[in-house]
Amino acid sequence: MAYATETAIELLIGDIVVGRAITDSTVPTTAQVATIIAQIDSTLDMALAARGYTAPIASGSDAYNTIVRAANAGVAADLLAAFFPHMAFASGGGPTGRYSHYRKVYEDVLTLINKGGFRTSQTSQISSGSVLDDEGDDKDPLFKRGMMDYPGARSLTS
Repeated sequence: MAYATETAIELLIGDIVVGRAITDSTVPTTAQVATIIAQIDSTLDMALAARGYTAPIASGSDAYNTIVRAANAGVAADLLAAFFPHMAFASGGGPTGRYSHYRKVYEDVLTLINKGGFRTSQTSQISSGSVLDDEGDDKDPLFKRGMMDYPGARSLTS
């Protein structure tokens, strides 16, 4: 299942082709757009699967809409960089304009997936006890039994 679509790509960067429609005779062609769509969709699915998510994401959820937005942005950025580098990079070589925006949208979602902050369902995650930090080491729990006790403390009983 493709997340990105040619129609969405035409909406984002259709002004780069005559008539705002990507065809077999435009640059990029329909086949070239389809290839980049497949590559970006595959990259997103691989990132999801690597973090234990079921890929592809089922349509109709917030997670799906986020992935669709990221895929379309990623495809638009790759097309601008590949076929219109003068629109993607400033004279000094740094990213610029729409390319910069689309690339950031795509990379932000990839970062969210890779850090485990992406939710594919509406279920809650409740952790008890220590959790692991970024290096895989146990973090100390916020509260411990007796942590408010101190020497000489007395409890008042009736």
